[in-house]
Amino acid sequence: MFGQRWARWSMWAGLAAGLVLAGCSNPSEKKARSTESAAETASAESSSSSKQSKESGEKKGDKEGLVAKGYGTLKGKVTFEGTPPAVKMIDIPATVKERDLCLQGDTRVQTWKVGGPDNGVGDVVVWVRAPQGKYFEIPPDQQKAEGTVKLDQPHCAFEPHVLVLYPTYYDSKSKKQKPTGQKFEVVNSAPFNHNTNYDFGPDKMANSGGNPMLPAKTGVEHIDAKANRDKTGAVGGEQKATFKCNIHSWMSGYAWIFDHPYAAVTTGDEKEAKDFGNYEIKNVPVGVPVDLVYWHESMAEPKVLKSGITLKEGDNKEDIKISASN
Repeated sequence: MFGQRWARWSMWAGLAAGLVLAGCSNPSEKKARSTESAAETASAESSSSSKQSKESGEKKGDKEGLVAKGYGTLKGKVTFEGTPPAVKMIDIPATVKERDLCLQGDTRVQTWKVGGPDNGVGDVVVWVRAPQGKYFEIPPDQQKAEGTVKLDQPHCAFEPHVLVLYPTYYDSKSKKQKPTGQKFEVVNSAPFNHNTNYDFGPDKMANSGGNPMLPAKTGVEHIDAKANRDKTGAVGGEQKATFKCNIHSWMSGYAWIFDHPYAAVTTGDEKEAKDFGNYEIKNVPVGVPVDLVYWHESMAEPKVLKSGITLKEGDNKEDIKISASN
């Protein structure tokens, strides 16, 4: 009797223990599974959110086209504030075998060209720049700039000393820089050799630079300059190029390359003293905010004269004053 009772009690005890164990373990397992599932969900949501944020950031970082409401003319004069630097002459060593021929050309130090009745400053680059986050939508009639811009070395100086180029414009459909048709070449019309060491700064993916030897009277170097590297988002390009001749170490020249035609260089021709320091930019965008920017070789970086100005149709006048302390 006792054995039967013990067997039944053992059976019920076992069943009860199983139920208790089952009841204790299931919530824990469910909680663990629930936690694990929640973590996976959170991770997936975080990944999705991160991806959306990145995509949003990329889209947010894209520049927007600035469409002009019309076009006008921007002109003005750059003048020197204070007493202009004295004209200095280049000291050409007697050891230079072409010295006599060099002396037949312009042997003034080219940094400061100041002249005219009001101390106009030549070789200053003036341009309008689209505001941050925007770029100029170039209309079809401004997408061509045919012809060849030449940088010559007739004696022992680059002429012109400073120039501007418009070789490409940004095409919003293909999201690439497209050629305007303008060509650029460095030539040597001197009766002796020059080498042309040209450099476009640190962004070698846009323009690689070079250092060719240009033979006397016939030397030509065709340069495929771009305002910016050819990639998605390559807009608002501003590239400065420097030119040197290692044979005649005092020689220097500059070119600014833009992906829009809204730039000019101030005049520095003593034959027209009254025009010294003048500039004129035709067909500038009007009715939209733009920045007015200028650069002289004495400056480390371009300067914004006015930010967010809105030009009007017809003539717009903006004068600039600079000094040796720029």
